[in-house]
Amino acid sequence: MTCEQIRIGMAEYLAGRMSAGDRAAFLGHVDHCEACAAEVEEFTALWRDLDDLPLPMPSTRMLPRFRAMLHAYERSSRPSNLAMMPSRPWMWGALAASLFVGGLLAGHYLGRNSAANTEIASLKTEVEGMRQMVTLTLLQQQSAGERLRGVTWSNRMERPDSAVENALLTAVNRDPNVNVRLSAVDALQKFTANPAVRRALVDAIPVQDSPLVQIALIDAIVPLGDASAGSMLRQLAADPHANEAVRKRANWGLRKLGVA
Repeated sequence: MTCEQIRIGMAEYLAGRMSAGDRAAFLGHVDHCEACAAEVEEFTALWRDLDDLPLPMPSTRMLPRFRAMLHAYERSSRPSNLAMMPSRPWMWGALAASLFVGGLLAGHYLGRNSAANTEIASLKTEVEGMRQMVTLTLLQQQSAGERLRGVTWSNRMERPDSAVENALLTAVNRDPNVNVRLSAVDALQKFTANPAVRRALVDAIPVQDSPLVQIALIDAIVPLGDASAGSMLRQLAADPHANEAVRKRANWGLRKLGVA
């Protein structure tokens, strides 16, 4: 692998999604390249800390709502150990975050109780709001590591959110750190059902100063089958000042879209 391929594959390596062969090639290069080894070490430490972010405390309305939902569940199901709930305040946040899993297990019982369903919907909305707040806050931090954590938090959101979409698009276009931009491109793929997001990803290609990000953007938009990206790809493929690897990827995209 080259240093450029190491940077492209950094996120896949850290997420543990590399094949055995690619991982061996990745580590083989890092073992003999001090610059790449230092970069891998830095981002490995950041990745390791991603789950250490303190969970925001829920609002004062969440505890009585959770208790009301619990009572409704207990009335409609057999006695169980669920009645032994934790008393420490910080654990209510974790309970709220795991409510979606519990909801799947208890759905058979709660489906007959509209009041309980209303409480669950309210709790889901509140937890989703907490995720949005953490994502937006982290994306505004000065540290590249914190902004990278913000991108990761956006993946925990279950519904598209315009504020998060705009923050991720801003990261793609303006963040000074290439790894943050690459991660933001990856995170935005869950929002591509929105035509405005697809258009923004295409428009982001010519403003990039990193060939890695340009290639990532091409790889993100081509599978969507949007032929409107053809004009931008033709322009990029014909640009003599563009990076050679980017021009080749643009030509690949044009063939895939059938507009070459």
